[in-house]
Amino acid sequence: MAVDWPDRDELKALLDVQNGDFDDHLDTVLGGAIAVVKEDVQWVEASDVVTERLHNAALRAAIVLRPNAPGRQPGATGPEDVRSDPVYQSWIRGRKRRFSIA
Repeated sequence: MAVDWPDRDELKALLDVQNGDFDDHLDTVLGGAIAVVKEDVQWVEASDVVTERLHNAALRAAIVLRPNAPGRQPGATGPEDVRSDPVYQSWIRGRKRRFSIA
């Protein structure tokens, strides 16, 4: 079964959003979450594939990035909030690429 990045409907179900009033906002948050995951794992568009772990990492990142997230401080940086989240870290563990310096 092929896995893809999460979509707005999946995020809406997870957050229990019933109407379409927040669709544009959720699209923005989800796009940002996917971008954070791609940056953190040093995604290579031509060769990498989405796994269940990356899919779940993007959902967790979207939950942390939303403006009304519990514990989110006004003026929080967003990506740094995601990167300090232990649940998010557990989803991307083993996927970060490290390049040695020769």
